[in-house]
Amino acid sequence: MSTRFVTPPGRVSYPNLFKAVDQFDTGTPKFQLTLAWPKGTDMSQFETALLEAAVAKFGATAAPGIVTKSNALHDGDIDAPDDPNMAGYIFVRLNSIRKPEVVNARRDPILGPESPDEVYAGCMARASINAYAYDKGKGNKGVTFGLNNVQKVADGDRIDGGKSAAEDFDEIGDEIDPLG
Repeated sequence: MSTRFVTPPGRVSYPNLFKAVDQFDTGTPKFQLTLAWPKGTDMSQFETALLEAAVAKFGATAAPGIVTKSNALHDGDIDAPDDPNMAGYIFVRLNSIRKPEVVNARRDPILGPESPDEVYAGCMARASINAYAYDKGKGNKGVTFGLNNVQKVADGDRIDGGKSAAEDFDEIGDEIDPLG
């Protein structure tokens, strides 16, 4: 198996796919996406990719412990207890210094400046991701996932509290005096 694969469709959270951000003041802006799946979803493809990346870098003996310590697969009830949108979900945080291509279900490009709200927290997407191992020294070893590309597959209920202008306003007839 390759450590690069396409995820099953998951619920999008915290999408920053069209402009890189330096969320943690590291000096390196990144494109980011969190994908979440209901607990009980088969995550074996993720687990296998993480293990293979760890074995390739650290060897078969060390790999299982490094995968366990890395916590690349997050339990929403434990790792995000203050976020009600993550309750009952398993999620992964993905990022890349390279801008991912973003397409719709027909593989037509979604371009951020032209469609900034096309990919939003609550829509459904799948991602091309890769598991990779890292060693930053001083015992800071682990495995995680990198983001390659994204495909929006369906709309969903917004979970970020955002609303469209059509949802915020009632229609006004011609009889309204704009000056009051």
